[in-house]
Amino acid sequence: MLEILPKFSELKTQTLEETLNTLIKSAKTEIEKAIPQKDLGLLQTIEDKQEMINRYFAPISALNAGKSSPELSAVYQHCLTTLSHFGTELLHHRDLFEALASIDENTLNETEKACLAYHLRDFKLEGVNLDQGTQARLKVINERLATLCHQFEENVRLSTEAFCLHIESKEKLSGLPASSLALCAEFAKQQGKPGYCVSLDFPIYYAIMQFADNRELRKTLYDAYSTRASNLSAHKDHDNGSLMIEILNLRQEMARLLGFKDYPEYSLKTKMAKDADEVLSFLTRLCKAVKPKAQEELETLKVFAKKHGLETLEAHDIPYYAEKLKQSRFSFSSEEVRQYFPAQKVVKGVFKTVGRLFALDFQAVEHADCMDESVTLYEVKSLSSETLAFLYVDLYTRQGKRQGAWMAECHNRHVFSDGSLQKPVAFLNCNFNPASNKTPALLTHDDITTLFHELGHCLHHLLTEVNLASVSGINNVAWDAVELPSQFLENWAWDFTVLTELAEHIETGESLPQTLFEKMQAAKHFNNGLFLARQLEFACFDFNLHLQQSIKTEADIQAVLDDARASIAVVKPPETNRFQNSFSHIFAGGYAAAYYSYLWAEALSADAFSLFEESDLFNKTLSQRYRKTILAQGAVKPMSELLKAYLQRETKPEALLKAYGL
Repeated sequence: MLEILPKFSELKTQTLEETLNTLIKSAKTEIEKAIPQKDLGLLQTIEDKQEMINRYFAPISALNAGKSSPELSAVYQHCLTTLSHFGTELLHHRDLFEALASIDENTLNETEKACLAYHLRDFKLEGVNLDQGTQARLKVINERLATLCHQFEENVRLSTEAFCLHIESKEKLSGLPASSLALCAEFAKQQGKPGYCVSLDFPIYYAIMQFADNRELRKTLYDAYSTRASNLSAHKDHDNGSLMIEILNLRQEMARLLGFKDYPEYSLKTKMAKDADEVLSFLTRLCKAVKPKAQEELETLKVFAKKHGLETLEAHDIPYYAEKLKQSRFSFSSEEVRQYFPAQKVVKGVFKTVGRLFALDFQAVEHADCMDESVTLYEVKSLSSETLAFLYVDLYTRQGKRQGAWMAECHNRHVFSDGSLQKPVAFLNCNFNPASNKTPALLTHDDITTLFHELGHCLHHLLTEVNLASVSGINNVAWDAVELPSQFLENWAWDFTVLTELAEHIETGESLPQTLFEKMQAAKHFNNGLFLARQLEFACFDFNLHLQQSIKTEADIQAVLDDARASIAVVKPPETNRFQNSFSHIFAGGYAAAYYSYLWAEALSADAFSLFEESDLFNKTLSQRYRKTILAQGAVKPMSELLKAYLQRETKPEALLKAYGL
C-alpha cells in the first residue's frame, strides 16, 4: 500500500510542470477516444483520468501550502493555470457533454447516476451551451481567477512573514506564558538576534493579544495583523487591494455570462440553501438572536476593564481583558489548562477516542516520506486490521506554511476501470506551537477542539465507501453541509472522560482534575455572543459583498463591511482595520458567497449531536448509524436526505442557539 503514497523527497520543482502536462495530454487523448462509447465506459474514463491528475497534483498543492518557497510558488502558479485551462476546455467540450447526456441512466447504479448528474451540472455551470466567444471569455476569467486567488493567499503569507519585532527586554513581554516566551526566543535565534522576536504567526500573535501586559505592544501587533496585505501595511508590495476588486468583478461577470443575475445565485447551485433570500433570512434571524447577548457581554467586559484602570476598551484590548475576566470569574486560565495537554499525548488520545467511536485503529508509519520531519503518517485500519486509508498529520507552525488549520485531500477513494481500488488519503494541517528547547509542544483546549474539527473533515474523506472519485468522501458534498462532520466531532473535546485520555501534566504526570474540568465547563459559553457576532459579521459581509453588481474601489468593499458591522457588530474596530485584505476564506478559498456555511452546517451538526446527548457519547448504534448514513455516503445522496436518515426525523434548526447556550 505504501508504494502508492506520494514521495515528497522526489518532488522536484524542475519537473513538476512537465509531468503534469504529460498526464493532461494522456487524459485528453483517452477521453476523446471514449466519447463514441456513450456509456458507463466514458464516465469511467473521465473519472480515472481526472483522479490520476488529482493524485499527482494534490501532494504538490499540499507542499505549497505547508512548506512553500519562491521557486515552488512560481511553478505552482503555472500548474494552476494549466489545470484551469484543462478544466475549462473539458467542460466546454460540447461533443463530450452530449455523449454523457445520452448515457442511458437505466444502465447505471445509484453511485454512477449521481456521478453523471454532477458532471452534467458542472458542464452547464461552465457554459457548455454558450457560443464560442462567451466560452473564450469564461476561459480567460477562470484562468485569471486562479492566478489572482493564488496571489491573494501568497500576499497574506508573505505579509505575515515579513513582520518581525525585535524585543531585547523580557520585561516588555511580561504576562506572556513561558511556552510563548520560548517561541519568541527561538524566533529571535532564527533571526540572528539577541533576546526575543515577535511575529504575526498566529500562535505568537494571539499569545501577545491574550496575555501580554504591555498595552502598547498589543496595539502594535493588532495594527500590524489587521493591516496585513493592505496599503496600510509596512510591506505595501503585498497589497491585496486591487486583487479583491478584480476578483469580485470577474466573479460577477462570470455569473452573468452563465445566465445568473449575480454570483450568489451561481454559487448556490452547489449548496443546500435554495436561494439568496433563504441565506439572508437565516443570517437575519441569527443576528436578532445574537446581538443583544453580544452587547451584554461587551458591556460586562467594559465594566471589568474599567475596574482595572482602563477607561476605554479598544479592539486590541478585548482578548487580554476577556482572558482576565475569565480567570476572575472561573478561577482558571487557558495556560493552566495547557500544561495538561502535551501534543503527542493528545494525538494518541484523540485517535483512541475516534477509534472507539468508529471502530478504527490509527498506526504511525515509521520512516514515511513526508514533506517535513515534524509530519507523521498514520495508517487507518479497521479493528480486523484491514487498511482503510492513510492520514498525514502536520501539527506545527513553520516558515513557508499558510496560516490556520485545514484538511486537504491527497487521494480519493476510487475504483479504476481495471478493478483496482485506490484507498483514500488525506492531509490534516494545523499551526500549533511547536516544542521549544525547554518544553514539549503543548495544546490549549481550543487547539484540541481544532484537532477534533479537522479530523472530522478527514474522517468524512477517509471513511467513504463510494467507489467513484467525484462523489466519494467530501467531493461534491453541498458546501454549506461540508462542515457538518467537522463541527459534529468537536463535541467530544468537551467530554471529561475523553479529556482524561488526552491529559498528562508535563510536570506532575497527573490527568486533568475534575475540578478544573468543571471550571472549563462552566466557562464553555463565555463570550459566545461576541464570538457568534463576529462570525455573523464575516458571513453578512461575504454574502452581501458578492451581491454587489460592481465594485470600483476599495472604498466600495469597505462600505459593504461597514454595513455588515452596523447590522451585527458590537465591537467597533479602528478605521485602519483592513481585515478584508487577508480574508482568504472568500478571496482565495472556497467560501465566496458561502461563509454562512459555517453557521448553517453548525446548526445541522448541533442537531446531529443531540442524539448522542440524549444517549451517551459512545453509543455504538448511533456512531455506526452516523458512519453509515453520513460519513460513508459521499455525495451519492443530498445531505438533507442523509441527515434525515441518520436523525430518523426532520432537522431542528433551533439546536444551534441551544448549543451556544443562547
